[in-house]
Amino acid sequence: ADSTNQFFLAITPRFMPEDYEMRQLIRFVENGNDVMISTREISDAAATLLECAVNDNDIPYYFESNNLVTQKDDSLSVSLGQPYFSQAKRFAYPGRKYDATFTRVNQLTVYKLGYNGEGELNFVQFQAGKGHFFLHLAPLAFSNYFLLHRQNLEYYEQVMSLIRPDIKK
Repeated sequence: ADSTNQFFLAITPRFMPEDYEMRQLIRFVENGNDVMISTREISDAAATLLECAVNDNDIPYYFESNNLVTQKDDSLSVSLGQPYFSQAKRFAYPGRKYDATFTRVNQLTVYKLGYNGEGELNFVQFQAGKGHFFLHLAPLAFSNYFLLHRQNLEYYEQVMSLIRPDIKK
């Protein structure tokens, strides 16, 4: 964990580290590494240490087969915001969105990077020591189906452009 210039990426439905694991991950970032987690749900330990809250109340909806899928729920839409990206371009695909949004972030410790189709915050960056910790709440935006739809690969390219160029591993 004392190496620098490394990048760790996790794309998962649930990011559930315990307090000890989350502190280890933050120490890894502080040592000069970048971490990006794309998830729909985070543990209480992660939310506490990152001083944020995530709206994931509708998770049971996605696993109940007798619910009708509405047009609003049947399309993922994401965008990357200014000033970090040159233009606020919207990326979308016609599949289940399975995403979440932040209901609270510490305005003093985060950079707001991205939004969902309704303009709600879903992608932030935390600075920790010499590294960066990115938390992204639309994991399906990294799926093949999303990335291969129209020009959505540009979304991936723009997100990954945030990773420092001196990353070696």
